[in-house]
Amino acid sequence: MNVCPTVIEQHSEVSLQCVAQMAIGAARLVSDSRVDSNTTYSADYAIATSGMAGPTGTEQIPVGTVVIAVLAHNKVYSQKIAISSSRSRNYIRDLTVAVALDMLRRAILGKDPIAQYGYIKATEQNVLEIE
Repeated sequence: MNVCPTVIEQHSEVSLQCVAQMAIGAARLVSDSRVDSNTTYSADYAIATSGMAGPTGTEQIPVGTVVIAVLAHNKVYSQKIAISSSRSRNYIRDLTVAVALDMLRRAILGKDPIAQYGYIKATEQNVLEIE
């Protein structure tokens, strides 16, 4: 996904900076694909996720810590959320996918992709403008 190693060293794989670069990298992968010399596919949207689903985490990144990024409209919207660590790994994964797809849905509808969910604690958010 073309994440700069320095980003991982300074911020970790479970960071807003990392998933933002992953989303940009995913969009570029699609944009660089060619069926023939006259056709180029371009991504209007991209999603990236990273997190700690368990069974064990670290002091810095506990189980249930998830970061999600959605690239849309020349911006990368990213957020870090905390899902209860008492839940199963599958629950954490499923909820991550549900939030990521909801962020994408909101972006497609022209709404702010970063939403507040009563049962999920958002701990960090960022919006990065890209060219």
